[in-house]
Amino acid sequence: MRTLLAEDEPLVRSMIVSSLKEFGMDVVATKTGDEAWSLIQGGHDFELLITDVRMPGQIDGIELAHRYKSRMPDAKIIVISGYTAGRHSANAKAYNFLAKPFTLEQLASLIHKVSPTTTW
Repeated sequence: MRTLLAEDEPLVRSMIVSSLKEFGMDVVATKTGDEAWSLIQGGHDFELLITDVRMPGQIDGIELAHRYKSRMPDAKIIVISGYTAGRHSANAKAYNFLAKPFTLEQLASLIHKVSPTTTW
């Protein structure tokens, strides 16, 4: 499964990329929503978007998810965040939401829920 990850924290990004690759997924990782949106606009196709809520730049994770969903109505999106209260959290929970910190098993379970045909 071709996956786009937008996560600004280097350690979290590295952990997720390593785990997804172990699952046999093809992963492209960005540090900001702006970088992720540029890839999407550049015609890169992704089957799954995993995005952090709060990132530096013009486009946060919620805006990225909204834009991606409007471009790809059947998009599979997982939103992750350490912030579980407030406006960002309410908007994030409109998507498949995973609160940080999470285990790799929780991430794998949510990916399988979002895309039941995913095998690894």
